[in-house]
Amino acid sequence: MTRWIRIGCFLTWCALGSMRLAAQDAPANNAAPAPRSAGATAASYIAEGDKFVSIKEYGLALSRYTLAWLEMPDNPAIIDRIGDVYFATAKYPQATRFYVLAIRLNDGYEEPVVNLGYTYIRLHRYDQALLLLDNPVRREKFGKSAVYLHVLGITYSRAGTPERAVEVLQQAIAIAPKQSALYGDLGNAYYLTKQYTKAVDAYSMALELRPDDAIALLNRSVAYEKLEKFPEAIASLEQYLALTKPAADDPQRTRLEELKAKAAAPAASNEPPATAN
Repeated sequence: MTRWIRIGCFLTWCALGSMRLAAQDAPANNAAPAPRSAGATAASYIAEGDKFVSIKEYGLALSRYTLAWLEMPDNPAIIDRIGDVYFATAKYPQATRFYVLAIRLNDGYEEPVVNLGYTYIRLHRYDQALLLLDNPVRREKFGKSAVYLHVLGITYSRAGTPERAVEVLQQAIAIAPKQSALYGDLGNAYYLTKQYTKAVDAYSMALELRPDDAIALLNRSVAYEKLEKFPEAIASLEQYLALTKPAADDPQRTRLEELKAKAAAPAASNEPPATAN
């Protein structure tokens, strides 16, 4: 994802809290501070908010972004950032409201469109994601963006049309061939269309670009199992388990033993059964 309505109580608390802090820190002679433009003040708050996001201090980030929003209430980039904080804290309905507001302010701004698409996916609202993303106007605006094509491809897969996802994700890879996540989601689309060999190839490409991609390792093991390539499935699953170190009762540990049993079983004979003389 590129990054990640108005909550009245929180907004009031932030404003009052900042005024209290300002009063505590004011110089004894009560000299008025030098005036600052709204843009400069908002930029300062945004920079502080971005730093807090980088260390996952989302509450502090939200307070800074909200103060920036008070300075520049019609700035869609600030509103998009507030949506990002709600997305990062799994508050998807609130994130939705902010992304929608950012889009209303600037329909040509790609980030809130993409982020709203991902939010709808998290909420399993795939029809709404398709209405948002899969229309001629947005395809014309964003159709050469790998970020936009990526979320559109994921939406197609989740909405039950993985064949279309394959086409769109291939377009995204042509634009951004070094993005490992694109290959992982292409592998998922191939898997859903029962093209298991191509799914294995896509997951392997994702792992070339990002060797610690645990999900790609797990998904590749499943695709190998569908192809009845049990030694390869075992190897990929063992790599996943070594990387993630799940609990002893994790279902994938049980699956590993099942794969080993399948690998040890004699191969089914293609010869016809013997007949009585």
